[in-house]
Formats: sequence, C-alpha cells, structure tokens
Amino acid sequence: VNLWDVTDISSSSKVSKQGAVPKKDDEDWLIKTYEDHDITRSVYSVAWGCGKDPFVFASLSYDQSSYAVISRAPKKDIEKILFNV
Repeated sequence: VNLWDVTDISSSSKVSKQGAVPKKDDEDWLIKTYEDHDITRSVYSVAWGCGKDPFVFASLSYDQSSYAVISRAPKKDIEKILFNV
C-alpha cells in the first residue's frame, strides 16, 4: 500500500503565477510504502478513519482468508499537514 502526498498537489501555495504546479518525480510524492500484506495477496480496499484520528487507515486483502491491516500516517507528515511546515 502506497501513501501519496496529494496536499502538495492541491495546495495553492505551490502554484506558480502561470498556474502550473511544479513537476516532481513520482518518488517525491510518495510518503511511505506499507508492506504489511503478504506479497502473494492483493489489496482490495483501503479506507481512511474519521472522527478521533483521521490519520488512521485500514487496508483489506484476501485470497483464501481475509486479512486486515490498520496503519497510521507518519508523524512527521501529520505535523506537516497540521502545522503547514
């Protein structure tokens, strides 16, 4: 499961006077890769939490049995979003 930084894409402070978002390589947008699912399983769904901790998400995979993983966005990226640093 890949966690991508889309706040940079949607942030108006990143837009130049010509209205273009600066080009970045894919690895610049990638925050973290979570490798908690077995390589033989496909991830079928990911859902963000809400309420008390919106930075938690769950991913679901299954082959012969169901497998759910609960993860959290990295603290440094949460602080970047909340405190605009």
